[in-house]
Amino acid sequence: MDTYNYIYIPALGILGIAFVFVFIISIIARMHQGKIADKNKNFIPDPVENAAKEIKKRSARVKEEVDDVAEDIINAVKGIDDIPKAAKGAKRRGRPKKSQTK
Repeated sequence: MDTYNYIYIPALGILGIAFVFVFIISIIARMHQGKIADKNKNFIPDPVENAAKEIKKRSARVKEEVDDVAEDIINAVKGIDDIPKAAKGAKRRGRPKKSQTK
C-alpha cells in the first residue's frame, strides 16, 4: 500500500468536517442577521418548521386514506363468496332491513 492513501483519506475527513463547520456557522450568521427567519430562536428556521408541520398533516391524511382503502378491500373480500352463488342463480342478499321502531 502507498503511504499516499493513508494521508489522503484523513485529509478528506478533515476537509469534510471543516466544510460542515463553515456551513453551520454561515447559517447561524444568516439567522442572526435576519436573512433566515427564526422567530422563536430555537435555531430551526421557520420554513423548515412549516414544512415539517405540512408533512405531518399530509402523512396523517394519507394514513386515513390507507385505512379507508384497507376497510374497502376487506369488505370486497367478504363479498367474493357471493360470486359463485350468483353464478348458480341465487338472489342477492342485499342489506339487512332496519327495524322501524320509533
